[in-house]
Amino acid sequence: MKKLLILTVSIFTVSACHSIDATQSAANSNIQYLDLSEPAKKSLFENYWQVKYRKEPRYPRAAALNGISGCTELAVGINTEGKVSHYKVIKSYPAGVFDQNAIEAILAWRYTPTATNQNLQPVLTTLQLDFMVSDVKNSAEATAICTKTNTSAVGSGV
Repeated sequence: MKKLLILTVSIFTVSACHSIDATQSAANSNIQYLDLSEPAKKSLFENYWQVKYRKEPRYPRAAALNGISGCTELAVGINTEGKVSHYKVIKSYPAGVFDQNAIEAILAWRYTPTATNQNLQPVLTTLQLDFMVSDVKNSAEATAICTKTNTSAVGSGV
């Protein structure tokens, strides 16, 4: 009986930890973001924030072993501290393969305000992280899909 009770409490605790929604919409937060996520406004991002620290994402082992390339596009909110405070996967190819590694990387990124951003204006933008290697099964398809959607000089890489 004790084991069952401990197991139940443990499962409840683990479930509660995972119920926090890290992809919480920026619109539901108290932060007033300047929305620069539209393609026509993306170049304005550089007027507000510059990458201070960028962690490159790890290439998933399973994707490497299976010869898969791809990309993940994320909507991200940069807060007044220059940290990614909100994110949401917008698009990924192949679906879900690179998402977790892309998220782990962007959460470690740090931004510094530009000289024109003295008020530390929070900003919404999009980033695309590319996971490309040569001589893979889906090279042509991944290049076509990821190149077509990659409109972000701020977040392209790997």
